[in-house]
Amino acid sequence: MNARTDVLSTGLHKIRHARENAAFSYRCSFSGRKTRQRQEHHTEDIVNELMKDMAFRPDPKFLGYWYDHSGEDFDWFIEGADYEVLPTTAANQTTDSPNYIRPKCFPALEGYEWKEEYYPYFHGTITTNPNMQWACQAAQDAAAATGNVETMFGTWGEQLIKDESGAIAGIYVHDADGAYTKINCKSVVVTTGDYGNNMEMRRYYIPWADEFVSFYGNSDAAGTICNTGDGHLMCMWAGAKMELGPRAPTTHHMGGALGVDGYLQLNMAGKRFMNEDVPGQNIADQLSRQPLAESAEDREAGVKSWQIFDAKWPEQIKDMPDGHGYVNHYIPADQVDQYPTVLAGFGLGYTTDQMVEEADTIDDLISQMGLPADVAKAEIERYNELCHAGLDEDFGKMSERMFPVENPPFYACKFASAGMLVLCGGIDCDLDMHALDTEDKVIPGLYVAGNTMGHRFLVEYPVVVAGISLGTAMSFGRLAGKNAAQNL
Repeated sequence: MNARTDVLSTGLHKIRHARENAAFSYRCSFSGRKTRQRQEHHTEDIVNELMKDMAFRPDPKFLGYWYDHSGEDFDWFIEGADYEVLPTTAANQTTDSPNYIRPKCFPALEGYEWKEEYYPYFHGTITTNPNMQWACQAAQDAAAATGNVETMFGTWGEQLIKDESGAIAGIYVHDADGAYTKINCKSVVVTTGDYGNNMEMRRYYIPWADEFVSFYGNSDAAGTICNTGDGHLMCMWAGAKMELGPRAPTTHHMGGALGVDGYLQLNMAGKRFMNEDVPGQNIADQLSRQPLAESAEDREAGVKSWQIFDAKWPEQIKDMPDGHGYVNHYIPADQVDQYPTVLAGFGLGYTTDQMVEEADTIDDLISQMGLPADVAKAEIERYNELCHAGLDEDFGKMSERMFPVENPPFYACKFASAGMLVLCGGIDCDLDMHALDTEDKVIPGLYVAGNTMGHRFLVEYPVVVAGISLGTAMSFGRLAGKNAAQNL
């Protein structure tokens, strides 16, 4: 969904030209409602929670549309594909199919109640495995089977064409050899990803995200890095405008061996600095404000804090929050061979005895972490006192997740600065996916979707529903395509 792809439509004739032709190399999550592969668990509480997490900046109508249509959209997306459906997150494959769908964090933890959480998580995300290429291929094959589709790879959109009335009349494109083609059409859908690799746009629109390195370094057919905002710029040159910010970088941290579980964290000055019972996106926000490491090696690696826990972690992780980035299930060494499918995945909430830094004493652990000894030891002692008192007077973490660090061996995991998946925030549009001009008027024939569109995420990327970026890109991409084909 983040590939640099434009969809050009003239009536029933659709031309799709892609700037890159690389396959997706990892599994992808889709959040949605009422697909055949999952059950509905919650109602519009999800939309309200999303709005709250994003400071009520986005447009709830767009989130509502995704919620109501994402299930049918996903079923449409994978129609005709060959795949296996796993009943639970930990289930193993039972067929020889290379493709499978897995529910994320399912079933929910026993006793998990989202209304009691500071940052709740809503179950219902599914992942396509081993990546999403097979699903994309199924959708493309279905379109090709209509006989109305021509696919052009290694082709770049250069400039939109407008007629005298201001409506879209076509687009200029060029190939790898620099040969230009004028395509006459009544509709253009721009779905060219984000602008995470365009530092000029980043510094203009979201300078506070400068520290984050863009995760996607995909290159196009000419070997040039992608996700540089070409589609945004092309739309603005045609009179469209960027939506009002603040824009949201997707920088959720995935933690270490125990994910982002809410154990004690000390920054590189040896000080505790937050309520650790928050998701990875919010952890990344706090890490941005922590002091740099004294060690040149740690500073170069961007290390900002250490997550610290003791030997009782296998019995404690079941009490950590459920959801994206958390680890809640311990698999003993003698049971590892029973879970080959889930342990081959990433960020699925299951772990083994494999740890990072280990020590028999607190003093040794502090030494290995390279923290100021007196400060760090005092902070750990203070934290242990709060745990035994059952009240976090310093940062307000719920008592059920206050676990003292006192049973050897002791463990610590480095938390460096998070990577950035995408920069959310795009072209202003209406719910028919028309791009809007500077006077909030529709630009006839110009449509946007995916990370090129606005109205989805602002201020903060929400992780209360995993996979919502792909889920909304899919739903709004389908909607834009349908409307463009009919020139609505």
